[in-house]
Amino acid sequence: MGRKKGGIDWEDAELEYLNSRISLKDLAEKRQISYSAVQRRAKAEQWADRRTKLEQEQGYARLGHVTDKLLMKMAETIDGEKELEAKDLKALSSALKELGEVKERLEEGSGGKQEPLVVKLSGDLEELSR
Repeated sequence: MGRKKGGIDWEDAELEYLNSRISLKDLAEKRQISYSAVQRRAKAEQWADRRTKLEQEQGYARLGHVTDKLLMKMAETIDGEKELEAKDLKALSSALKELGEVKERLEEGSGGKQEPLVVKLSGDLEELSR
């Protein structure tokens, strides 16, 4: 089992916080731990920063996956192996715009501190990337 102190599985609580959108208050309530104890532990171990970094890494991975899929579809179209429907062309156009905006954001930064990258895809783009 995880790191236990006073009967509390802190490792499991930390993993739940890092891998979900649960608030510290809700986590404390759910696990019947005092809110101040959860706050102290989270601050000491930098849970919020680590969750932000994890979300950013997941966003980059998702963006990379979608980009690869779209590039493959574009290559098939260019090579004449596959014809795209109008909705697919629209989604590709939208994807290129979105990727350009993400690239600009990454290049600009935010005054030395990188903001987390949140990747949200339109329904058409999500469908096309499958």
